[in-house]
Amino acid sequence: MKIVIITETFLPSTDGIVTRLCATIRWLRENGHDITVIAPDLGVYDFEGVRVEGIPARYFFLYRSKKLAMPNRKVGRLLRELQPDLVHVVNPAVLGVAGIYYGRRHRLPMIASYHTQIPKYADYYRLPFLKPVLWWWFRTLHNRAHLNLC
Repeated sequence: MKIVIITETFLPSTDGIVTRLCATIRWLRENGHDITVIAPDLGVYDFEGVRVEGIPARYFFLYRSKKLAMPNRKVGRLLRELQPDLVHVVNPAVLGVAGIYYGRRHRLPMIASYHTQIPKYADYYRLPFLKPVLWWWFRTLHNRAHLNLC
């Protein structure tokens, strides 16, 4: 099966999402699947033989430790070129919006996975009034997938 994984974070980051994603990619490859990863461009273009397509990324003022990639037309072009059997959008928030939009536009089966309760970060940043909007945003994105994994 040809699978495109679109993720908000990838190597060289070392958080829980990346750790889980690397284990998933290894398992999928060991079981004969053809994987391509679309992620923020952090200088990694291959992971154990899996192609990593970088999307231009910038630092976000509230979260200086990670670069984020904005939704980008390159995602649509890659999905059109690769013609995957399945799209997996990992913790969609920003770049994942393009994955969901173009995945639906190309009528591709889509999985979304939920890893982090990002709305709870609003308390940490002293912006609790954003929590309802953030919950609405993530619920809206995840409701566009055919299947959600948590």
